[in-house]
Amino acid sequence: MKIYYFWFFILVFLSVQTLADNSSSSTQKRGYWWGEPIKTEEEKKEEARLKAKRELPPLPPFHVMMKMHPEEIRDMEDKYLDQALWKLTPETTEQYYTIIKVVRLKAKAFAATHGLVKMTNPELTTTYENPQMSAGRAVRKKETERAIKGGLNKYKNRYGLIMFTSKTCGYCPSQRVILKEMKKRYNISFDEIDIDEHADIALNFQIRNTPTTLLVKRNSDKWIPISFGLQSLPVIRDHAYRGMMLLENKIKPQQFYTSPNQLGGNLDPLSTSLN
Repeated sequence: MKIYYFWFFILVFLSVQTLADNSSSSTQKRGYWWGEPIKTEEEKKEEARLKAKRELPPLPPFHVMMKMHPEEIRDMEDKYLDQALWKLTPETTEQYYTIIKVVRLKAKAFAATHGLVKMTNPELTTTYENPQMSAGRAVRKKETERAIKGGLNKYKNRYGLIMFTSKTCGYCPSQRVILKEMKKRYNISFDEIDIDEHADIALNFQIRNTPTTLLVKRNSDKWIPISFGLQSLPVIRDHAYRGMMLLENKIKPQQFYTSPNQLGGNLDPLSTSLN
């Protein structure tokens, strides 16, 4: 009898264990320790919803995309690129490059229209003010230099250059040579003021570093700094000319970097005409 009960309990135990193994076989290797937590039904539904949300519909017909607004195309490009990177399939990549083809063709169409408009409406371009060929650039450079030289010659007697120096200024000797050459070429007076010896004058003009070069209008309180540190002769010449034009009210501050031949044209920021 004892042996009978023994085998009876063994059989019952094995049966229960088998049922337990069968019932848990689908989840036995899942959970925290297997890197795949068991999801609730709500979590599964949310995951399915998000996946469906990420799924993009098929692309519109090509002729429809060619008529879409650029903002719509940009939005599609971003979304379908993300999908192509997400799924990494030939189909999704093909969709993305179909959109790129639309972008490329529309860009080419705009470039052609842009070129036609420039060719038929020269008043909307900068062809005259900013020639592209080297020969045209050379001519424009000579014209600009001629205009600057004429302006300097016209107002040279009304203005003078002052360079503020100091005894410890390393750049001042080189800047002095350049300003002397400026005086020689354009007959504009040039003086020096040592800020160590004339601190009051330096304070009046708010000079903090040397060399600093000012353009000063004679018999007035008008002046403008045209150079800080060591600057080349062309830079000082151009800034002196622009400074004179500004102090003579020939140009506005917005036109300070507008060359003489650009005034009133398509590169003049204050131009009110298309011509």
